[in-house]
Amino acid sequence: MHSAVGGGEGYIILPDFGDGICWYRYLRYWDEFEDKEQPLSPEEMARKEMAQRDLNALLERYVREGYQHDMGEALIAAVKRSFREWELLLVYVLPEDLPRLLENRGNPLLTEDEEPAAGQAPVFDFDNPDHRRALQISLVI
Repeated sequence: MHSAVGGGEGYIILPDFGDGICWYRYLRYWDEFEDKEQPLSPEEMARKEMAQRDLNALLERYVREGYQHDMGEALIAAVKRSFREWELLLVYVLPEDLPRLLENRGNPLLTEDEEPAAGQAPVFDFDNPDHRRALQISLVI
């Protein structure tokens, strides 16, 4: 997931889409709504209830149906409606979204200043653990 908070942004790497839902439902939810010194305003209470409802429904659907491509957009929409401190920009579920991720981020097997000759770039192989580790490192940096 490509997420942003407080003007900064980065990738959150989780093992499963359900973990992504829970990352917002429980961890970010706590930061946004529960860990406050002042009581929530009526608007904040409405966003809190909407977050619970939307994220619980999405998690229940995910458990019943498994990952469906529209669920990534549903998670982005739920975060946008309910959270003010966090923004979810993109969701990639691998390996299905690998081509889209590589198109946006580039080949993690190349350094930023490397430009291989045409057709000479190393091909990313998701089944290769070294390639997956290179991808993880490129997303964390």
